[in-house]
Amino acid sequence: MVNLIRLVILLLNLSLNAFQMQANLLMKPLMLLLKLTVR
Repeated sequence: MVNLIRLVILLLNLSLNAFQMQANLLMKPLMLLLKLTVR
């Protein structure tokens, strides 16, 4: 039972990391666009 819980936590961490990486990839171009439009 404990192994199952650890596995679920590990999967959640992996999915969170993947989501954060995708968000960073999306945010960088958005920030560049904002900087260009603010000038």
